[in-house]
Amino acid sequence: MKLVLALLLLTLAMAPALLASPAYAQIEIVEADPPDGSELDEPPDVVHLCFSQPVKYRDSASFNFRYVMPDDRALGMRIVFGPGGECVDIFPGLPAVRPEGEYSFEWQVAAAEGDEVGSGTLHFMVGETPEAAGADDDDGPDILLLALITIAGVGGAAVLFTLGYFVRRRIGYDPHRPPEGDEGGDDH
Repeated sequence: MKLVLALLLLTLAMAPALLASPAYAQIEIVEADPPDGSELDEPPDVVHLCFSQPVKYRDSASFNFRYVMPDDRALGMRIVFGPGGECVDIFPGLPAVRPEGEYSFEWQVAAAEGDEVGSGTLHFMVGETPEAAGADDDDGPDILLLALITIAGVGGAAVLFTLGYFVRRRIGYDPHRPPEGDEGGDDH
């Protein structure tokens, strides 16, 4: 009887652990098109994201998306979740004139199961990238730098020449003048 009672108590003690809901990891993006850090000719007309687990997509208060242009204007958008809430397509209302620079896409979603919330920001460089803009400057030598080096070299040589001239005069050294008193020529 004591053995049955001990087994029953042990079973009751372990029941919460066996019946606990599964734990979910933090929500992350597992697929993004365009990918974070993309360099594009035009801003994307659609941003496609897939998450590491289904998200609450029927309650608009449980997700938030923000698409920001380089001039800090946020765009309106149409949001279309796929079946099951694992993927979403966001269609921004892009203006006719689209500035070049860094576009950012901020996202925040809540898990369909559990209390997990995931968030992050994707960045897209549109138009000429800063590296490409500076690439024209790297095609050849920097003329200003070469001119400064040349001027410094010529100026330094002039200063050294002048100092040498005055030092030679001070000590009385002149290699072309014959020594005094030697008017005849000794042939050596």
